[in-house]
Amino acid sequence: GNFTVPGHKTVFVLVRFLTWFPTIGPRVRARFGVGLWRQFRDLIVVALRHGLDAQVYYMFELYRAERRARTSGYLTRYEMKNGLYKVLTWQVSKTKRRIMLGDKLGMHRICEENGIPTVPLLIVAEGGSLDYRCKRADLERDLFIKPRQSKGSRGIEVLRFCDGKYICENGAALDHDGLIELITRLSKEAPMLVQPLIRNHPDLADLADQALMRMRVITCLDSAGKPVITHAVLSNLCKLETSWPTDIELGAAVDLESGAPGMLTGDKADAWLDWSEDHPITHAKVLGRIVPCWNEFRSIALAAHTACRDRLLVGWDIAVGPDGAMLLEGNSYPDVDFLQRSHQCAAGDSPLGPLLYARLTDLERRVATGTLRGPLDYDQGAETNV
Repeated sequence: GNFTVPGHKTVFVLVRFLTWFPTIGPRVRARFGVGLWRQFRDLIVVALRHGLDAQVYYMFELYRAERRARTSGYLTRYEMKNGLYKVLTWQVSKTKRRIMLGDKLGMHRICEENGIPTVPLLIVAEGGSLDYRCKRADLERDLFIKPRQSKGSRGIEVLRFCDGKYICENGAALDHDGLIELITRLSKEAPMLVQPLIRNHPDLADLADQALMRMRVITCLDSAGKPVITHAVLSNLCKLETSWPTDIELGAAVDLESGAPGMLTGDKADAWLDWSEDHPITHAKVLGRIVPCWNEFRSIALAAHTACRDRLLVGWDIAVGPDGAMLLEGNSYPDVDFLQRSHQCAAGDSPLGPLLYARLTDLERRVATGTLRGPLDYDQGAETNV
């Protein structure tokens, strides 16, 4: 951040201890036979020696001896999103303004320029003005409306087209004029994009009801500046499933060679002790299936990062519909907590470990030699990536 409050991390660790130890500790004791005193001792050790707190202790299952032995290899949101992502990215060369992956319209242009499959744009709306990129008949379908810049699922609208009407999530029915009025109104609050609602590939359809299954693919630049795929997680955002009784994210690590998902787990405390071969709500089999179009997922992630080589590490959200895989968006600061949990492996022990270690070593060298780059530094010898 831009400022640091003295002692804030101690308070942060204490609050998380008081939150999770009384609630998760007894469950771990009952399920795995690890006593509360043992857990308390572990929490003190990982806090003092590794800077970890109770939340990640339970999320990463560090009460297991084999996991606790690898504690030093885990990363958390605390250090990554609190500045380390940014300072590492600043060391990657650029010549103009760094590519803003959060700008979904800008990312769509990059996809078009580089032949990367992505979801078509039907309307671009800003300040009440609509830029149509389709014919009127092309709008007569299920639609997905999202802000041009946003995080997660905030601000999205899903409209179902039925009998000539658009059915909103609140049950309201709109005709064509009502649709245009809605888009116009929303765009006065924030720039909006209108896209067709993509259906899941038939081989994944039994894992979801309304939501689009996504693949989070992590890529990181190697020492030669080439992107490398380090992780992949097939996930279901339950908060987009309006009829489901939970809003957690369910995810399964995917083998990078075969495209086979592993055991399914969740990102919230209610699921921190649970692993399943089947989907807990649809009851569809997860373990043993193969993700369709897996080679397309890999190709899209590598092509997208090749087009955005002024970013060190990116989390790409890719989906596969009936017609194949397509890029949804790129995330400059992807979450590392659920990534490590779903893979049951510390980042330091994963393919990402050596790549980050090399960059951190270079970071220390730059600090020692006074050559550390800041957000406004430019490398005129680098390739233009805008």
